[in-house]
This record gives sequence, structure tokens and C-alpha cells, in this order.
Amino acid sequence: MELRPYQQEAREAIQDEWQKGNKRTLLVLPTGTGKTIVFSKVIEDRVRLGERVLVLAHRGELLEQASDKLVKATGLKTATEKAEETSIGSFYRVVVGSIQTLQRDKRLKQFSADYFNSIVVDEAHHCISDGYQKVLQHFENANVLGVTATPDRSDMRNLGSYFQSLAYEYTLPAAIKEGYLTPIKALTIPLHLDLSGVKQQAGDFSTKDLGTALDPYLEQIADEMVKNCMDRKTVVFLPLVKTSKKFCDILNSKGLKAAEVNGESDDRKEILKDFEEGKYNVLCNSMLLTEGWDCPSVDCIVVLRPTKVRGLYCLDEQTEILTEDGWKKDLEVGEKVAAFDMENNEIKFMPALSKVRRPLEFDEHFVSLSTPSMDIRVTNKHRMVYDNKRHTGWKIKTAEELAKLTSGVNIPIAGSNKFPGISLTDDEIKFIGWVMTDGTINKLNGAIAITQSENQPWANEIEKAIKGCGLKFGKRMFNATSNFNRHGKMIEWTVSHGKPRGRDKELSGWKHLEKYISKDLSPELFEMSEKQFDIMLKAIHLADGSKQLGQSWTRRSYHIAKGNKTFIERLQIMAIMRGYKANVTVETKNRINPIYILHLKKKIYANVGSSYDGRPVFKNEKHTEETCWCVQNELGTLVTRRNGKIAIVGNCQMVGRGTRLGPDKKDLLLLDFLWHTERHELCHPAHLITKSDDVAKKMTENIEDVGAAVDIEEAEKQATEDVVAEREEALAKQLSEMRRRKRKLVDPLQFEMSIQAEDLTSYVPSFGWEMAPPSEQQKKTLEKLGILPDAIDNAGKASMILERLSHRRDEGLATPKQIRRLEIYGFKNVGTWRFESATKMISRIAANGWRLPQSVKASEYKPEEKMTV
Repeated sequence: MELRPYQQEAREAIQDEWQKGNKRTLLVLPTGTGKTIVFSKVIEDRVRLGERVLVLAHRGELLEQASDKLVKATGLKTATEKAEETSIGSFYRVVVGSIQTLQRDKRLKQFSADYFNSIVVDEAHHCISDGYQKVLQHFENANVLGVTATPDRSDMRNLGSYFQSLAYEYTLPAAIKEGYLTPIKALTIPLHLDLSGVKQQAGDFSTKDLGTALDPYLEQIADEMVKNCMDRKTVVFLPLVKTSKKFCDILNSKGLKAAEVNGESDDRKEILKDFEEGKYNVLCNSMLLTEGWDCPSVDCIVVLRPTKVRGLYCLDEQTEILTEDGWKKDLEVGEKVAAFDMENNEIKFMPALSKVRRPLEFDEHFVSLSTPSMDIRVTNKHRMVYDNKRHTGWKIKTAEELAKLTSGVNIPIAGSNKFPGISLTDDEIKFIGWVMTDGTINKLNGAIAITQSENQPWANEIEKAIKGCGLKFGKRMFNATSNFNRHGKMIEWTVSHGKPRGRDKELSGWKHLEKYISKDLSPELFEMSEKQFDIMLKAIHLADGSKQLGQSWTRRSYHIAKGNKTFIERLQIMAIMRGYKANVTVETKNRINPIYILHLKKKIYANVGSSYDGRPVFKNEKHTEETCWCVQNELGTLVTRRNGKIAIVGNCQMVGRGTRLGPDKKDLLLLDFLWHTERHELCHPAHLITKSDDVAKKMTENIEDVGAAVDIEEAEKQATEDVVAEREEALAKQLSEMRRRKRKLVDPLQFEMSIQAEDLTSYVPSFGWEMAPPSEQQKKTLEKLGILPDAIDNAGKASMILERLSHRRDEGLATPKQIRRLEIYGFKNVGTWRFESATKMISRIAANGWRLPQSVKASEYKPEEKMTV
């Protein structure tokens, strides 16, 4: 298979990076430009060198695609490491592996650390997760290639925390210009959409409120789609599942053929297949379509998930998120996470729509709070759920805003869910509680034995519960041998598993309760009603709780201690969904095995002190070099735990465009209904093509003014020219100030503007070394070459400027000092002049007593030889 020029360049660049010693390198190609073909050819190169190669992905479809492309592009067949399939013993040198399978200890240990020489990670933004890192660290000596579609700034910084270099990047504009991708046109439709009533959550819009805000406009949006999308294949992104379903119905009523798909659709694959085959021409969805899904015939995108910012607001790495599988410090998109419904105080499990793990940004810091009830540590812009002391309802503020409050607030720590209950009697629930604590199960005959001291006042409670269950039991007394109670006697009740023999045949064994009985606390008990849970909790507390006998007051809290972590964590989850504050502490002092203590109290929120009452308050920390993480869900909230303590907070906000391009169509139309740019500061189609926020803003304004479909490449060129003109005006003012200061060095911005280097002006560091401050050697060299180093805040920018200066010197172009000297006299863009031309003009001015000759008009002057680099 013959590669396109950029694909061959990418292939060679990757090999060069590995040759130079950058073992972890990144390939960035827009969707539709053949990233799988490129890494297939890279794999072919490595196999020719005698290497074994592993292709890692998180979904079966991606593994199948990779295997299929490898055969077609190179002829190489693959072995599979997934579920029941194993590559052990295979003679194929390429293995496609599921990360879910390989991260398991038993599976991973079957491979020696040097088994694979090279690893390719498809959809590389996932590789920061714990599962991927576990596998990659096991094969730590292997070369690693990460492959991803065009990331935004924050995504690239996230990847930069692991990858050492960017081997090759092919941009979306370049792919369009060179004819490999479809041209993109944007049409702004003047829909009078008012988002003023939508709640602001940490500088962005509440996803939940957006669904309600959009409802009155759905008919109007549908009418515009009838005008523009009837002959196009369209994908629509909406904020909520219910909004997506409603909009789908409206579109169908107006003659479009629409279908709806979301993270919980059982027929998801069938709907996507029908859409690709033309059964539908509009696809509505409330979350970004699955990675790897590509429908080249899509030629219209409608984004109705308004967002103001592209920022990511996150938790620290010690914070866990509650999922259906328990507490996790990492999870995958699509997993169900616990969210808090602020309207009815319920905790609900909803799919994670997106996930991020990234280094802390330069302008971020953590905000922390540590109290006996809560332990919170989030980035300063993270959304926090709170209520004031007047209990007017849950609201949202950023963490740093809460840190500034002078009055105390309430933070939610539990939900008030209504459960249907399970078909067990109160006595059966008590019996199960006693078995899980003071009971043992005989592995040979299945009999249950419950043991308790005869001195305990609640010993009769156990026997009453057994009798109330209709269980036949045996009972015996024996002398205690425990160090805890040497002189007392113990009572043991025994209950057989199956139907008892002999007398009392109307009684039964415990077999009918088997699915509810587990020393780990059976998940079958999760649907207990609040009353049933309280009954079980009382029995557990009497057995394994901290008790204060003879007290004159009614105890309001429980403290339950066990060595079984799974039991305690499951009980904690059940408790917080039934209105209990439930925190776990771990006791390890003088113990071989830890004891887990669950502290319970009926309470759904905790108080945070004010700056006046001396209690703990939110504190702004200093910026640190750390990694943070978070996920997004439909309700916009998360149930979190840090150091065993529960807190309910907001989730992160992230922007995904979901644009899939294909070469087999005339153009891709982006319908932009969200046109109040100044008022709402929304992200728009402009963000697809430019990394500069200033250019994106100007592009959007220009597109709105035109009122027709505009090619975004042309719009970007015009916007860049407009922004450059505005920057030159601002630079003129800056130069005026510089004259007064008589600074000898050139400000980096002046240098960038003069040489017309948009890539320098909009540069944002991505990789770890780039984010560090400039080195002393870089500063000295910059100053020697005439650039003011104090205005450069990272090593990546310093390196880029030094490279540019070296190239300019080789090309014979004007130096920074020449630029500064001549632009003081009013000459424009001296950075595009040749060195000789600048030298001649400076000589003429010097010969004229350092005054500009009258025959020279600086603002209109053009040197004979001019070159732009």
C-alpha cells in the first residue's frame, strides 16, 4: 500500500524519535487521515527488525480495526490477547491486546518485561489511566507510540505528562488544503436563544439547566434544520438524554428521518448501522459518539451542547469516585458513576460521558478542606455543591469562591434515596446481620454458627431473631478461651443449611436466605428499604460496634469495626444512599492486619465553618506540580471519597466536538445556532481550526456578520489578519512606552509580531520539559541575541525562539536588535527584512545624527530584499 506524503513523513519521524532515544513518542493525525495505516506501516518496520509488537486499545472494535488494517496494509496477521483468547504460544509477532485483559495481574505476569520491543497505544489519551500505566510500566523498556486525533491544548498537556516528544502532527487545515479531508463550512443561524436563565457553574453552563433552556427553541431549531439539512446526513449533539429523545420526535414530525442514541441504548450498534446505511438521515445523541465510530457520509454537524470554556476542573489523585463497582481512582468512559440530583437529594448512577487525567495547569492550584466529616481537595475552578445556612436549596460555586466566603456553608455528604425494599421479614434481616458479624459458615456441611457471650444483654435478641425466621437451631454453652473474656461463658446457636431432620419438620434451614448471606455483605441487600437497613445496621452494631452501656441518652451515631474492607465499603455505600454520613478510618497501629472502622450518623450534609468561628474552612494552596483527574456525567455532580471521607461535589466540564470527516462528500456543514458570542462567550466551530482564542473569537464574529455558510479556512485567514492588525495597534502603544524606557532588549511579543510568527504568539507548552521555566543557559543566550528573557515563562517557548533565531541567522535575516532599533523609528515588520537591508538603513540613520532622513517615510518604506520566515 503506497502511503500519502504526510503518512510517509509521519512513519519516518516516529522511527527517528525512537532512534534519538525518545522512547515514548506521539503521533497526532486528524480523524479520517489514516492513523491506523501509519502505525501499521511502523509496525511492519519493527517486525522487519525482528521485534515483537503489542497494539493496545480499550475496546474490541478498535482491536478488530487494527488487526484488519494490518493485514490489508502489510500482510501481517495478529494474535489476540482478550478475554478467553490468548497469544501465548502463537508464532505471530504482532499481538492486539485488550487493556482490560492485560492489566489483570494473572494475565500480565505471563509476559516477561522484555517480551514486547514496541507498543502502539490507539486512542492515546487513555494511556494516562492507571490500567494503561500498569501495562506500560511492566514493559518499561519498550518503545511506545501513542496515536490520537487532533487534541486541544489541555489534551496535549495531559499527553505531555507521559510522552517525551511529538514525533509528527498533521493539522486539520493542512489535510483540507491538500485535499485529503472535506472542506468545512460554518453557518451561523440568528436564533434568539436566551441562556441568561441558565445557572453558571464555575464559569460554564449547567448541563441539566441547558436541557430545560433549549426546550422552548427545539421547534424553531428543527424548522431551520428542515431548511438546511433535508438533503444532508446530520449528527446532532444535545445536553441531555430526555432532550435528545424529544428533539428526535420533533424532527420526525417535520419530515426528517431521525433516530436517537445514547450511552444506555441497547440497540446502539443497530441504530448506528442503520444510520450509515441511510435508513435515517439525522442522528441525535446526548454524549459524544464512541471513539472509533466513523461515518464518512456525515456532511452536517449540529452542536446544541453550549459551553463557554474549554477548561477542565478536576479532583486530586487521592480522591476516589463512586461507581457501580465501588470506589475508583480511575475509570473508563461509559462506566456508571454516582451523581447527586440536587432537586430531590437522590444519588443516581449515570454513564461517565468523558474523562480527563492531566498535569495541573500553570494558572491553577488546589483548594482543600479537612474536617472530621470531610476531606476535599480540588482545583480552584472546580464546581462545588453547597447550601447556605438558610437552607434555600443546593447551589454551585467554584472552590476558590467558597474559600473567600466569610460565612459558613453546608456541603452534601449523603443522599436520601427511596428503595423498594426486599422480601425479607425483620427477623430475617436481623439474622443476616448477626451472621455477617458473629457468625461462621462451616465449609464442610454448610451449617451456620453464631456465637455470643452470655453476659451480653442482647444475647436474647439473637435467639428471638432465629425463632422469628422459623429456623430450627441447636444451642450449646461452653467456656470462653478468648483473651477478651477468659472467665465468661459463651452461647453458640447452630442452624443447618438444608431442611432439618427429625422433629420440628415445619421449621427450615437457612438455604432460602443463601443469596442474602455473605461475609462481604451481599449485593442482594442493596435494595433494602430505609427501615430494613436500619434494622440490619442495629444488629451489625450490636455485634461489631462501639457501645457505651448505661448511658442516659440515646446514641445518635454508630462506629462499626471489621477487618473485612469489602464489607465496610459496601456498607458505607448503602449508608450514604440512605441519608447517613458514613466515613471510614483505618487502624493499623500494633496490628498485623488493618481494622476498618465505619463511622455512621444520620445526616445528609456537613457544616463548613466561617472565617469567624474558628472551624476548618476551604483554603487556597500554592501551585504544585501534580496530576489531577475527573469525569463528566449528565447531572453534573459526583459522589467522591478522600481518605475515607465522603463529599458530593460538581464534576468536570469538557468540550468535545464529535466531528467526523470523510473525503467522499462536497463539504461538511456546521450549523451554529449559539450566536450570542459576546454575551455568552461560547465555544464555536472556529475552535476546530485555530488554537488561538483571539483568532477563534474574531472568526466567530466575522461568520455571524456574513449570515451565510462560510469556508472556515478562509474565515481563519481573514480573522488572523484582523487579529494581527489589532495586535500591531496594541504593539505600537507598547513601543511608545519602550522608547521612554530605552530598553536595549526586544520584547518577545514585538519580535513575534515583527516576523509575523502566529505559531510563536499562540504557543502553549505540551510536554513536561516544555512547561518548566527557561533554563539559565536559555536566558543567557536569549539576552545575548537581543531578546528580553524575563517575558518568556516556559522552556518550550524559549527553545522555539532560539531555534527561530538560529534559522534566521542562517538565512541572513534581521536580528532582534535591528528590529527594535528600526521599529522605534516607525518601520513596519522589520523582522521580514534581510540583515543587509536593516544594516544599511541603520547606517543611514546614524549618519544623519540618529534622525530619520527626510526622504524616508518609515510607515511606507519597503526594503529592496524582503523575505518572510
